[in-house]
Amino acid sequence: MAKPFPRPTDWPKTVWVDDQHRAGRRSRKYQLGVMALGFWDVGPFDNDDAADFAGDLDAVAEDVRIEMVGRVLDRVVTANDDVDRGIPKAVAAAALIAAQCPGGEAACPVYGPSTPMPQFPNSLKGLAVDALDNVLAASSWRAVEWNDAAKGKQWRRNIIALRNVLDPPQRETLFAT
Repeated sequence: MAKPFPRPTDWPKTVWVDDQHRAGRRSRKYQLGVMALGFWDVGPFDNDDAADFAGDLDAVAEDVRIEMVGRVLDRVVTANDDVDRGIPKAVAAAALIAAQCPGGEAACPVYGPSTPMPQFPNSLKGLAVDALDNVLAASSWRAVEWNDAAKGKQWRRNIIALRNVLDPPQRETLFAT
């Protein structure tokens, strides 16, 4: 007699997925319940949507890249109910802008864009901050999904750190001397 389809409690804790859609990729190990679906780690480019976005950026001219980054951020800022759809790309776009700021880190060399990014205008910094605020909003199911994952706190810390690079916290001076 054939074994019936396993119930969710019978599923393995780890799944290997062959990821050959981008050059140089190898199999990735997904740990169910550890990562949000489609994510293999907590970095800005450590998910399917952001890696595809990086590939899209590599395929267009330099001036179009600025426009694409702006559109991705604007989509998350202006979205009413569908904010979650663009979250991975918006986080990746914000990371590209933050990479050009003091204290910013370079994009992931494996899953990020392989071509140099143009200098982004300062106006995109504010848009990126607003997008990251929407990403962290309690109404975002992506944020809720990450809160339920084992690495959710690390993901949230990474988003906050990215936001702080784009808009550093201001020190208050209580007494001027």
